[in-house]
Amino acid sequence: MLVLDRRTKILAMLFAATAYFGLAFWSRATWVDPRPPGKIVLRIKGPFETAPGTHIAVYHGLDELKSQADSATDPRRSPVLLYEGNRLLGPPHSSAYNIMTLGEGRYSHWHDQGILFSSSDNSDPNTNHRVYWVVVPN
Repeated sequence: MLVLDRRTKILAMLFAATAYFGLAFWSRATWVDPRPPGKIVLRIKGPFETAPGTHIAVYHGLDELKSQADSATDPRRSPVLLYEGNRLLGPPHSSAYNIMTLGEGRYSHWHDQGILFSSSDNSDPNTNHRVYWVVVPN
């Protein structure tokens, strides 16, 4: 059985505390928030509605942003930005036709439909393991 004197116990406790707090401060200093900056930042998760043979995906939701969405009378009203991870997608306010046929990150935010978008490489956002963020800038 190992018997430690009082001095050794105190030194061991000091070492453990130093190591613990050192690691805590290091991890906090090196942690990067994965969310893009903005006044409102929402992570949208699938399953997304998709149309076979096209590049379009639809996220129904964002009820809290409906009042700011594009409409037939104001097709460029929405301030929403769409991110794939930390990459800003676009162009915004794209037509559904261009999102379906061209893809490559195009998107739009419509009052009655939610977010219509395509991934940056036209892969299926349900299976590409990427994180999507809806952001209203500051």
